[in-house]
Formats: sequence, structure tokens, C-alpha cells
Amino acid sequence: MPRPLLCRVALVRRRTRALTLLELLAVLVILSIVATLAVHSLQPRIESNRFDQACALLREIGAAALGSAEARQPDGTPMIQGFVADIGRPPQHIAAARTDSTSSGAFEELWNPQCALAVAYPFQFRPGPKQPVDYSDIRLPCGWRAPYLTLAVGHREIVDPWARPLELQTDPRGTILAVECRTPPPLHEPLRLDLSSGMVVVAGTVSTNQPPGATIDVVMLVPQPDRSTDALFVLSDEDPNANSFRFSSVPIGLRAICLRSGSQRIVKYVQVPRGGLTLNLNLEPAVATQP
Repeated sequence: MPRPLLCRVALVRRRTRALTLLELLAVLVILSIVATLAVHSLQPRIESNRFDQACALLREIGAAALGSAEARQPDGTPMIQGFVADIGRPPQHIAAARTDSTSSGAFEELWNPQCALAVAYPFQFRPGPKQPVDYSDIRLPCGWRAPYLTLAVGHREIVDPWARPLELQTDPRGTILAVECRTPPPLHEPLRLDLSSGMVVVAGTVSTNQPPGATIDVVMLVPQPDRSTDALFVLSDEDPNANSFRFSSVPIGLRAICLRSGSQRIVKYVQVPRGGLTLNLNLEPAVATQP
């Protein structure tokens, strides 16, 4: 009687043995195939999320440089703010001019309070120049007063959701005119942000009762830190006609227009929005006082 019982126990033990190495390898191969199929099925959704992140990144850079299109003042008028409004130009790509390892190059002027522009051009009221014509009584608030852009913790460079640097279009001075993010396959849809839209045209006409042949000078005062960090810069009228004016490449933001004819002078402060501005200015002659 005891021997058959022992045989049954031995059979049970053989049937409950562990998996062999070959069987375990087969299980791992099956799991890897299932995981690969799952990843491929999720890839379109992953790429779609990265595309949305790229769009959001360009919107964030655009808001930092040109201000938010949704920002409004209490009376409902657009609030013109951002780097271009404060500085007078789009940010510059300065990586080529820097050799230290802390430089992030593109967009450093938007976030780094220790960059050369932030140190040399802090936000304050600046007057017009005194020479060759005295405009020193005209003052505008301008200068670096941000950060305009916030980087992720531990990052010193802006990259797209695919961990690649953004593509830049710059002028010979390094001013960033446009930013592009080229999406990889299967999207193949380039995204573009035009920063040159922060430099616009201001034009208009001048109504006056001045005698025929009277000379009317129209100038515009804007910040230009590349020319002067102490005083505003004077833009000359590009329109040859006497009763009209035109200024190209005017930075958006609060600007001053000065009209002069003889001893008469009028200063008008205007908010220059994206899309430019057309004005009709009135220059009345000085009224003679009775002796």
C-alpha cells in the first residue's frame, strides 16, 4: 500500500515544475510584441500632443515678444505690451557673440535678467535727444522689465517638443524676424511665428492753417537701445509730401510724434498696435496775443 501512494506524489511534483528557459523566453517575446503594437497604436496620439505643445510654445514666445492679443485695458482697448513694446525691437540671437557656457543664445534676452541688454537697458523713463534738435522734454517709458518668458526648471535653452532647437530667421544684426518649428513625419506641417510683425508702419496726414509754403517737420521718437541706452531715437519722416508723413519699421507700443512749424510745436503720444496706425494730425498756427 505505501508504494503506490509514493508514486502518485512523485507524479504530482513533476506536473507542477517551474517554466523552462525556453518557455520563459517565448513569454517575453510575446510580451514585447504586444508592447510594440501598443506603442505603435498610441504613436499618432503622441505626435498629435507634441504638435499641440509646439503650437503652444510658439504662442508663448509670441506673447512674450509681442504681447498677448487678448490683453485689454479697463476701457476695452488692446493692451500693447511685451518685449518689442518695451525695448523697441525684436529679441536678438546672441549665441554667435558669446563664448561662455551659460549662454543659451536664442531668446536669452526674453528670460535672462543677467543678459547684457537687461543690465544696460533697465526699464525707466527716457528723454529725447538734445542734439541737433532739442527733444529732451519728450519722455517715454522703456527698457527691460521682465522676465518675459519662463523656462522649465534646470533648462537654459528653448527646444521644441521633439527636443530640437527652433529654427530662426534673422537679419544681419542677429535680430530674430521669424521662428519655425518643423514637425517630423507623419505630420510634415511647419509652424511659423512672425516676430517682424512687431515693426509696423505709421502714416497719416497733417491738417494745418499755416500759410502756403510753410515747412512742417514730423518726427517720431522711439526706443532703440542699439543706438542709445540713454535717450530715445528720432525717426525721420519718409514721405516727401508736405502735408503727409510716413514712418516704417516703428516698434509697437507707446510712441511720441512731434510736429514743428516755425515756433509752433505739438507733441502727440500714440499707442502703436500690431497692424500699424493711420493718423490725421492737426497743427494750428499760434494765436497772436493783443499788446
